[in-house]
Amino acid sequence: MVAARKPAQRTCDAPGCTVPVRRGILMCRPHWFQLPQPLRQAISQTWRAGQVRAWSANCLEARRFLAENTPSAVADRITGDRS
Repeated sequence: MVAARKPAQRTCDAPGCTVPVRRGILMCRPHWFQLPQPLRQAISQTWRAGQVRAWSANCLEARRFLAENTPSAVADRITGDRS
């Protein structure tokens, strides 16, 4: 009997997020919908078109956006905390 392969477990690409997501999914739902719609569309379009470099650049932009705009990052900017 052949053992069934378990899908590779991965987590959301948002900085610091540990929510498991399925293969082929970039981010958990809450983080995905925190991104501006044009950026979400660009990520999806470049993925479907197989434009790996453009998709990778868009993903990097998404991670930067979330790192700068999550509630903790915004609070740190307001309070000046850089720890």
